[in-house]
Amino acid sequence: MESGTPLVADRFFEAAAEWPDVTCVSQVDHEGRVVRRVTYGELARSVRGRAGELRDAGIGPGACVGVPVRNDTGSVVDLLAVAAAGAAAVVVDANEPVLRRNEQLDEFCTHVLHDRRAHVHRPQKHLTDDDFGRTALAVFTTGSTAASRAVAQSHSAVTANVLATAAHHRMAPGEVMACALPISHVNGLHFGLLAPLYTGGSCLLFEKFEPLTYLGVLRRERATRATTVPSLLQALLGRKRWPELPDLRYFVSAAAALPRQTASAVVERSGRPVVQGYGLSECMNFATTLPVDLPEDVYRKWFLAADVLPVGHAVAGCEVSVRTTEGTDAPLGAVGEVCVRGASLMTGYLNAPEATGQAVRDGWLHTGDLGRLDAGPDGSPPWLTLLGRKKNIAKCGGLAVSLEEIDRWLLTLPGVLEACCVSRPDPQRGEAVTAFYVPSADAPGHDEISRHVERLFSTAALGLRPTAVTALPKLRSGKFDRRALSAEAAAHHDVNQQGTEQSR
Repeated sequence: MESGTPLVADRFFEAAAEWPDVTCVSQVDHEGRVVRRVTYGELARSVRGRAGELRDAGIGPGACVGVPVRNDTGSVVDLLAVAAAGAAAVVVDANEPVLRRNEQLDEFCTHVLHDRRAHVHRPQKHLTDDDFGRTALAVFTTGSTAASRAVAQSHSAVTANVLATAAHHRMAPGEVMACALPISHVNGLHFGLLAPLYTGGSCLLFEKFEPLTYLGVLRRERATRATTVPSLLQALLGRKRWPELPDLRYFVSAAAALPRQTASAVVERSGRPVVQGYGLSECMNFATTLPVDLPEDVYRKWFLAADVLPVGHAVAGCEVSVRTTEGTDAPLGAVGEVCVRGASLMTGYLNAPEATGQAVRDGWLHTGDLGRLDAGPDGSPPWLTLLGRKKNIAKCGGLAVSLEEIDRWLLTLPGVLEACCVSRPDPQRGEAVTAFYVPSADAPGHDEISRHVERLFSTAALGLRPTAVTALPKLRSGKFDRRALSAEAAAHHDVNQQGTEQSR
């Protein structure tokens, strides 16, 4: 264990000692009803009791405990209890398919919590204190372009980032955070749950996001902040009428690029700003966040009017650099790879030392994201703008094309609600582009889509194939599932190829 470093649960226990009778978690069902409220004192007693059971079973430092997690108070108890026992909690989404969940548990865990009363010991594995002594949590990445990895997060890194993020948002006792994001992922876990629990606030924990009841719950429960993702906000825009939200200060959006049209529409409907942030599991959660106190004219000029919405400046304890291909700092305004270092970096990927070495070099986390730093307003620290993933590049003949740039361009066409482009195999070009999009009722046809893209790129060079769908597949984190779309585009290509060969 890290010498002298408080455990993740210790910060919660400090808050519980100060505000024992204050509600800390309210569990909301899919119909918008609060089915359980728990005070700090009640939760602390449950966590201590559960941690005692784990210690009695020999679970402590050096153990790696699989915790299947749902958005409910029982999962909150389990997560904090494992941390309080000094063990590492491998956070597994209980809604994952059984085979996938078992693969994760089998590979990384010495023990598994299979219900709220017992545990399963797996004696075939033994992990030393050196392996997991510093690890508080292991969370799985949610990237849509690569296989998920287990990210080891130390007690010190988790607490540093949660407290820095809470300070950035000026979180205070009595405030209410609405969290409809899964707490099996870092945004929901660190910002939606731990940040209010560390600061005397309350987490309004939704079992499942339901757009028909969500805003009414925010109003009734007097939510002051709501942590969201772009697809959640887009779903809310499908509601014709929004209730007044007098207690809400702003929405926070992360996990995927926030389209300007979505942000502007939410601001117009709610009268509240959308604060965009950026981070990865590998740096705990947030590395950058938009300032929360921008005057309205500055917010509109520097954020809503931007071609690509920026994600703000580095939070305390994080340093953000944009690097050239030679590994040097890029000048302001130049595009390069986004790199992060500081107190909130991961310990590493579990069971993957080579991948860890590739991701963290010379103390810097190489995110694989492309971006640029620009001077902030009124002498504030530089703001980061993300421009896409290095991997989300289609190489069409001699042309390298950013798929996310095409995504953003498609969203400027009226009638396109969502867009996600992927590459597919192509015998002439090597790769070609399939543009999946969700149309509105008066949406443009494929020819108009092609003409619109033609203003930016040669559609012949791209081998562009517009494809209208009723919905785009998304991961639980809110990101588009590009892997699923790539497989669909490739399968469609294979069918066409077979048809061509049969007609020869």
